Amino acid sequence: HLPGFELRPLGRGLPGRSRDLAPHREAARLAWETVQAELAACRWELLILDEVFAAVNRGFVTVEELAGLLAGRPPGVNLILTGRGCPPELYPLADCVSEINPVKHHLAAGCPARAGVEF
Repeated sequence: HLPGFELRPLGRGLPGRSRDLAPHREAARLAWETVQAELAACRWELLILDEVFAAVNRGFVTVEELAGLLAGRPPGVNLILTGRGCPPELYPLADCVSEINPVKHHLAAGCPARAGVEF
């Protein structure tokens, strides 16, 4: 436990091979509503929306919604958005955009993904 830190896993994780994305869509929408409420309450200096671009790329959250969140965030609130495939139209709204490219990665060597690390 870290004082002033709260971790809330709000999504359902990777959908895997399931074609039924409805539970993931519902969880993403609930997570989106939670993020908006937390921003409006101004409780945090930093919010991390881990893998939010996966939700955007699947159409669970729109680019326009995310752009509005970035543009309308309260002063002093920092947002960190993670995931593959950041839509380029969000670049101008960001203070920093980074891409991480694996130079050496254990998954490429055939090691299985680990709970708590990759998922």
